Amino acid sequence: MNKIAVQVMYPQSEKFDWEYYIPVHMGMVQEKMKPLKWFVMKGAEGIIPPTYQAIAFMVFENQANWEAIFAQTSAELLADIPMYTDAQPTIQVSEILTPM
Repeated sequence: MNKIAVQVMYPQSEKFDWEYYIPVHMGMVQEKMKPLKWFVMKGAEGIIPPTYQAIAFMVFENQANWEAIFAQTSAELLADIPMYTDAQPTIQVSEILTPM
């Protein structure tokens, strides 16, 4: 079974508190979900405007592992979103096909 990548993408909005998001919210994600790897990306202004202001990228062992962890932690983590943004995130779960 292939590893799973989970991306949580936040569209542009009026409010995004980076000082809360990375240490507090992503700290909770690390503690509760225990992804194998994770990182956060910030949309960069340039000749192509960013579609998303933030993207969290996480890797999990497999689909069953991700679904079990999400079922246990999603209510708490989703309830924390208003603490740092007014954006409605989109979640994309993907099978990783190539080496990272």
